[in-house]
Order: sequence, then structure tokens, then C-alpha cells
Amino acid sequence: MGTLYEAWDTVLGRRVALKAIHPDLCANPIIANQIMVEARAAAAVEHPNVVHIHGIETLDGQTVIDMEYLAGTTLEQMIAGGPFSPYQTVSLLLQILDGLAACHKRGIVHCDLKPANVIVNPQGRAILTDFGLAAAVEGAGNLLGDKRRGLQWGT
Repeated sequence: MGTLYEAWDTVLGRRVALKAIHPDLCANPIIANQIMVEARAAAAVEHPNVVHIHGIETLDGQTVIDMEYLAGTTLEQMIAGGPFSPYQTVSLLLQILDGLAACHKRGIVHCDLKPANVIVNPQGRAILTDFGLAAAVEGAGNLLGDKRRGLQWGT
């Protein structure tokens, strides 16, 4: 659906991740609506095991989801690297379940949960990402404002 970029938020002075949605997809009203659902779903949950969404922007003609930058590796990459200890397995599983429980309390179902959509940061914290197929069981509300923030494309 798009490309993920590392960028610098010039207003708040922090590194962010920008998910730039392909312009052709944004022209389709059904897909454009799904992009808003993704952003609202993730933004509705404030939890250490769920990626934080800062907002949606339009930059250079592209719709962009502005979110927390996550350093680390995907759980998929970690699994490919070899077996986990029993402690590490249980720790990661409990963190993922804790993030899912926080989502479910807000009426959000992450419909694309897979190892590629879980980032494990250098401290070992598992973070749910990519709510592109999330479903709002109950309306998440309009949590995203229409404020433009000073974002700059990065590498």
C-alpha cells in the first residue's frame, strides 16, 4: 500500500516514521477510508506494546501516516534467526497479548497479526504495528485532528 520512511519532525524535534500511501490508492475512496480506519484504530490505543500514531499529513501529494519511529527488528526476522529461550518466548507472547488486550478494550481488532507486524525493540519490547486491516468493532471516534505539523522527508 505504501512505503515506510524514517523522517525528522522539525516542530517537536524527534525521529518519526512516515507511511506514505501510494497516490493511486488514495484516489480510491474505499482505500482512502481504510487508511483513515488504520490511523484511527492505532491512534485510539495508547499502550507501550502498540505503535503510537501522531497524525495524518499530506506531503508532496501523498497521504502520509505520521507515527512513532521504532528501532528494532520484526518478530519474523527474529524467528528466522533461530529458536528463542522459553523465557523470551513467554515474555514476547505476554507483551503481544497485552497490546492486543489494550486494542480490544478500545473496540479495535487487529486483523493482520503476524510476526512481520510485530517490532521488537533493542530492549526486548514487542510493539504491534500495521493496523491496515484493523476493524473498529465500536467506533473509535475522530481522534485525528487536521493540524499540519512540520514534517520533513528523511532517509
